[in-house]
Amino acid sequence: MNHFNPLLRKSLVIILIVCFLGVLTLVFLTFLRPKTSGNSDSKTIPHNISKVWTAVFDKKNYLQSKKEIIKYNIYDTIVPRWTEYYGANDSQNNKAVLVQKNSRFHYVTWSYRYEQIVGYKIKLDSIQPDQTLVTITEKPLYYNTWANIYFNILKPKATIQYEFLKVQNTIQYMDSVLKSNKLELQ
Repeated sequence: MNHFNPLLRKSLVIILIVCFLGVLTLVFLTFLRPKTSGNSDSKTIPHNISKVWTAVFDKKNYLQSKKEIIKYNIYDTIVPRWTEYYGANDSQNNKAVLVQKNSRFHYVTWSYRYEQIVGYKIKLDSIQPDQTLVTITEKPLYYNTWANIYFNILKPKATIQYEFLKVQNTIQYMDSVLKSNKLELQ
């Protein structure tokens, strides 16, 4: 005797097939492990090269501009080396490897929690007195398979866009501090 509704049976079969295909896709993506490739992007920032350089190089301004950082340590300011803390078990280490004033800043960032290492090259070119062309190149290495899939296939320029956002937010922070200091002097 068959006590199941035919529509219910078909619905159950469809749901099981969709679940099976979803699991199969996840297993396939786990073994896919795309090659890590570098990305590059350029943007013109409407500020002079000196101000953009300060935003890129001076880590104190950058770290104070980020509200999500609960604590930071700057170990070296000549060739910057610093750690950003986002929570009790969430930190990101950074180390500069090349510093050429108003021109180039190369650094490496790594996170044990997210199992990733990313090298960044930031190049500045003065286009006009009040415009700077910023070129950011990244070379990531993700040990976490899902981060590798996300950042190499789904969002390949996400970290570069975040680097541009950091520069722009730091400049806004520097401007607000300067404006606040001017108001205090009046």
